[in-house]
Amino acid sequence: MEIVLPDFENNKELKLNAAATENIRQAMWWARFMAIVGFFVTGLLMVIALGCMVGGASWSYAMNSLFMQGYGAYDYMGAPFVIMGVAYLIIAVITFFQAYFLFMAGDKVRRALAAGDDTLLAQGMMNLKRYFRLIGILTLIGVVCMFFALLVVVVTVIALA
Repeated sequence: MEIVLPDFENNKELKLNAAATENIRQAMWWARFMAIVGFFVTGLLMVIALGCMVGGASWSYAMNSLFMQGYGAYDYMGAPFVIMGVAYLIIAVITFFQAYFLFMAGDKVRRALAAGDDTLLAQGMMNLKRYFRLIGILTLIGVVCMFFALLVVVVTVIALA
């Protein structure tokens, strides 16, 4: 059996007209801008995560020292802050990879359009594919989490009725 590819996959050479080139150039400028904002947000999240973890870890010590309610009475008071810090750290890592893939796509496509290099254009599109794949996976995880949360709410309402 022979595999028949659609016409656009058989085309070995794709040519962009001036309007398409300009639209891609502007889109990649905005992609780089959004990636730089993403890097800034990643840094902010890292600072917040570090603050939560350090603050939470020192909270128990401060409470035990201030109130002297027996050794270990307030040992776990800072745990929610540490957990929140770890959650912020995970979000920061995800945000970093989103920004990285978007920045690399924007930069490589911009350089490919300036130099007329097909290899750079392919690499830029590969990074754009990675960005959208990551966004798609995160969206799927979010939808599944919302479904389970809705299921828990429905079961709880039925159980309490």
